[in-house]
Amino acid sequence: MTTFQQLPARVVDLIIRFHYEYENTKRNRKVVERVDDFGRLASVCKSMRKAALPYYHRTLVFQYTRETPYKDEEAEEGVPPPPPPEDERESTEPPWKTNIKQIAVECRMDAITELIIVSHYDYMMPLEIIDALKQMNFHMFKWNNIDTLRVYQGQDMQEEYEPSEWVTEDSLSKLGEYLATNLPAVKVLDSIDTQGGRLDLLHTMSAFLKLTINQLTRFRTCNGNNPVFGVRDLPPQITHLDITRRFTVEALMLPRMFAPSLKVLHLQMLPLTYIWDHFYTNDRNSQELEFTSLESFVVSFYRPREAIIETEEMGFELDAARRNRQRAMEVDPAYTELKPSRKRPTFPVLRRLWVLVYTDHKVGEFLDDFPSAQIQDLRLNGSLNTFKSLNLHRYTSLQRLEMIYDAGDRLREFPHVKRLWSRVFSIGPQLQYLKLYQMSAKVVAFPGTSTCTGLRKLQIGSAMNISVTQSLLNCLPRLEFLDLHSLIIDDDWKMTEKELLMRAVEVAKQPASRLGCTSLLRISIQFQDCRPMLYESALAITLLVLKISSLEVLDPKVFSLVEYLENIRKKVMMLAIHDHLDTYRHLVFYHPRTV
Repeated sequence: MTTFQQLPARVVDLIIRFHYEYENTKRNRKVVERVDDFGRLASVCKSMRKAALPYYHRTLVFQYTRETPYKDEEAEEGVPPPPPPEDERESTEPPWKTNIKQIAVECRMDAITELIIVSHYDYMMPLEIIDALKQMNFHMFKWNNIDTLRVYQGQDMQEEYEPSEWVTEDSLSKLGEYLATNLPAVKVLDSIDTQGGRLDLLHTMSAFLKLTINQLTRFRTCNGNNPVFGVRDLPPQITHLDITRRFTVEALMLPRMFAPSLKVLHLQMLPLTYIWDHFYTNDRNSQELEFTSLESFVVSFYRPREAIIETEEMGFELDAARRNRQRAMEVDPAYTELKPSRKRPTFPVLRRLWVLVYTDHKVGEFLDDFPSAQIQDLRLNGSLNTFKSLNLHRYTSLQRLEMIYDAGDRLREFPHVKRLWSRVFSIGPQLQYLKLYQMSAKVVAFPGTSTCTGLRKLQIGSAMNISVTQSLLNCLPRLEFLDLHSLIIDDDWKMTEKELLMRAVEVAKQPASRLGCTSLLRISIQFQDCRPMLYESALAITLLVLKISSLEVLDPKVFSLVEYLENIRKKVMMLAIHDHLDTYRHLVFYHPRTV
């Protein structure tokens, strides 16, 4: 087995860097533990120490650990709640964890390039953050090399607050001024905001954002209200802009963006208008809009009617003023129509394109603005209407494709689903990753043939008969990972346990017949409804697995199903020992997850 000591230093560096960037991407809130992990990695060996130590030394952390107990609003009035368990009672420890003292003792202030202020649970009030930083003498040191600020807010435990509990604009301004004064070199701002009742339509980092907008090169925010930039046009030095809105009742309103300098642009909940009007170049009168550096573009569009429905489904009530605004937007051309083309965009280096929540029939016209032949990563999310006229054969460089669509339950849509799958599985051998999710109970018919011979990972979240799986695998010789979310068992599997077992033994005694997928290492399976037919489901998997000699891991996503699989494996092994059962004998059952 290869150890870290035997790996080239460049490879070890890449592993540690990937770990660091991956944790930042998913915004892991256990930051103190994460920094300590790099310290532990540095003690593994010399090469690991050289790679991990800079990441251990670069981060200053203030981690807020206070958690307010959840209040049950339906509890009977006048009846005191039971005391919490001893391990859940309020701790007397300080609410903040930080490594600033260790950094000061070791005189490592100049090595710090990243400040993370994070809460595990409760919302951090702006003035509380300032007080905590002052108590730790944060302002007593010079942090001239901190170029990255990450502020991950906690969640409000209540939907409504008294006016005295609201976050005021004045407190946000004080927080912005304090941070901007002590962090003069910040160029990267990464923020997770709350959607609770204290903020209304404010944004925690808006004051800081307005003060530092002319020096920022990257800005990323998630789950927050509209950020306030304080300018009409964003400055040209911004190269990465990522604004994610998981839940919102307001459309995203932004200043104009400088097209030539953008490298990564992720925007969610834009008005449904001609979006290229939101960009500018040095030549303000030019009809051409060149995105010279843009490599990744993710966009979703705002639909007022669905925003109202989503809001109320999540338990929030819109006041009359907001509801009237939403209704007015439903007929406003800015939100319902795609304007005729004026500026023509060009994307010389674009490789990744995601278009989400777009159901307008003009999606084809919108996609025509992009260079399909050079796109390597494509994700589309919408209704089946979105994909009816989509020409996938134009995407000749496509390596990764994700399609999530709602097909409804009307029978007339079935031919469109069948044609869509036929087009997808004829894209060509360059495709390596495919994810298909159909939000409908329709059973999908696999086309029977496929030109995607280079496919390595396949995820299907559509109702599919298990008998189709074998023909599917025969068409995909290089497949390594298969994830099937909604398998269906045929009626002819409904027989007694004895009959089912004899069928398995009969198959096991036959000469080994292999499927065409000679590289398949892992299968993850979940049946559409596993509980009534656990034994039948397990046997169907058994007969499939017996034909895959390369398989190493089987991941059934139901706890009780793994017990049936183990039971069948033992019985089949006892009754029919055969050479091609070696794989099944040594198969690893991945720890299953509950449905």
